[in-house]
Amino acid sequence: MTEELNPELVKAAQEQFEPTKLKTGEELPPAVRQAMMEFMVPAIAKGIWEGIFALPDEARDIVFKAASKRCNEKINEFAGFDPGEINDVDEFMVEWEKAFGGIMKGKREGDTIYWEFLSNGCTAPEVMLGLIEPNPKLCQCSCHMIRQRFEMVTKSPVVVELLDSPLTTGADKCSYLIHLKPPLENAGGGR
Repeated sequence: MTEELNPELVKAAQEQFEPTKLKTGEELPPAVRQAMMEFMVPAIAKGIWEGIFALPDEARDIVFKAASKRCNEKINEFAGFDPGEINDVDEFMVEWEKAFGGIMKGKREGDTIYWEFLSNGCTAPEVMLGLIEPNPKLCQCSCHMIRQRFEMVTKSPVVVELLDSPLTTGADKCSYLIHLKPPLENAGGGR
């Protein structure tokens, strides 16, 4: 993230900036756009993330569910396939591993999968771009992403547990347990 703007960019942006001529939805002058993208957008994003981390767990989880859904859409697009088109968990695991060169892989035993992501650190885009510092709370977002992918394949609820991550335990990878058939809540409770 750029903390200070290039003086030439500042001068060009100031020369091109005419607030009375700016209208929502219209193209910004090039230097103004570049200055906003390099200086303002990262600062705003950092402030948004500071606010997200300050939210109570339940509220933050709502944000992470929505963010992980959008992130998943882009990752699936990048990987070139739609998990929802695959109806077999084992086939999905093989295809996902191939799509990402083996950095994400799993081992299935019945209805439980041990899933690994060989990350060597936090891979949240906002961290990798330098917008925010790594925070263990971000690991919940990755759990939602994995859950959503497997739910697209199984067409039923899935539970994901984080076992290890560089941010929570200092591990060199992220490890998860995926329960394809989660235990029923209050089983035998006689409702």
